[in-house]
Amino acid sequence: MELMSRNDAAFFTQYHDSDPVWFTDDKEVVVYRAGEMRIHFTEPDGSTSVLRYTSDLDEKGLDTDEKLAAAEKAGKIEWHNNPWFEVIWGENEDGEVLIDFEEAKQYARRVADEYAAHKEGVSGE
Repeated sequence: MELMSRNDAAFFTQYHDSDPVWFTDDKEVVVYRAGEMRIHFTEPDGSTSVLRYTSDLDEKGLDTDEKLAAAEKAGKIEWHNNPWFEVIWGENEDGEVLIDFEEAKQYARRVADEYAAHKEGVSGE
């Protein structure tokens, strides 16, 4: 059985606002889902629907990264706005933007290790 993934930020878009979706135990590094999603979806009859939330994708059967990519490749969807993940740490307000959840978590873990080492070096511990 082939495993399907749901790592695209589109699958974390329950509403328009930004919200935290992952963080380190000390909450020093946080992954936020941000951005507004707007996808134009071509229906079988040729009409167009606007998809804004994960539930809209699920309703159309676009419930995995693979199906979403296939629909885009086939010209069935056109992105107008896309959501993303942003990794924020410490006092840094300008985080790193990523599209894939697993990639965002890996980046956040790497930043957390570097940030912890930096804090330890600054405090002299």
